[in-house]
Amino acid sequence: MKPRRNFKSHGKTETVVKVRRAPGTPTKSQLRAAALAEARTIKARWQKLIGEAQAVWSKLHAQELARVDGNFHVLAGLVQMRYRITREETDRQVQAFFNQHLTVTAPAPVPTVRVATVVAAPAAEMAPAIETVAAAA
Repeated sequence: MKPRRNFKSHGKTETVVKVRRAPGTPTKSQLRAAALAEARTIKARWQKLIGEAQAVWSKLHAQELARVDGNFHVLAGLVQMRYRITREETDRQVQAFFNQHLTVTAPAPVPTVRVATVVAAPAAEMAPAIETVAAAA
């Protein structure tokens, strides 16, 4: 591998080893696309859940909940600010709400593994085949 110059080391060169991803695992662009699709799905579902969120946290206004757009941290910050509770308790409440209402139904792709099965024949059936192969050689 050709050494690559590291500009921070002021003239020293070092070898950079490229790590390859395992076969069957998604690429960075595939992961990014999946994350963006999930974010769009959560944002679309959130618009339908504003009423339920307001029923759970009555001190939050519908306009504030509309600005959340399904963002966990923004909602947790609003709940913490309005109800004056610890961040840990807020995170627990918001996580429970998200788990109940915003579960993503699409499963992650699972790589396919093919397994070969070998069926062993009894030794008595294999003896003529072994003798034929030995005679041909």
